[in-house]
Amino acid sequence: MVRRGYWLVGFLFMAVVGSAGCTGQASEGSGPESSPLSLEMKSPVKAGETVALTLKWKNVEDRPVSLSLGGNPPYDFVVAGPDGAEVWRWSHGQARQDILESRTIEPGSEAVFEAEWPQQDNEGKPVPKGAYSVHGILNTEPPEKLETAPKPLVISPRHPPEQ
Repeated sequence: MVRRGYWLVGFLFMAVVGSAGCTGQASEGSGPESSPLSLEMKSPVKAGETVALTLKWKNVEDRPVSLSLGGNPPYDFVVAGPDGAEVWRWSHGQARQDILESRTIEPGSEAVFEAEWPQQDNEGKPVPKGAYSVHGILNTEPPEKLETAPKPLVISPRHPPEQ
């Protein structure tokens, strides 16, 4: 009975979110079939410059939608190196509470989540210039989560190379 209850809750959640075009892996698109989950950041950035990261979930329905968020905080950002290995995770070392929160998002409105990456790895060491990728994660009702597709980020030297 308990297992069926979780399945039913998950099904109902996916019915609401799925009808908004959300899947486990969100894409960055602009057509009517694009995901309501998006990641915004500036690229390229100069070495040492703090990178502002913004994750947005937009209600694309014509009615209010209840968005079930799992955990406090319910979002995360991950930076990976050129080899795909994780370099930095925003939540690394942070205490996380397993709290279920429900937010009602009005039609056309967004739930916005922000963080900053100081161009350091999980141990606090500066990362070298080069190509990275970033993706955002929105934890929904556990154990479900939505993720954006990886987005390229280039760290360029502070000053243009001398000629």
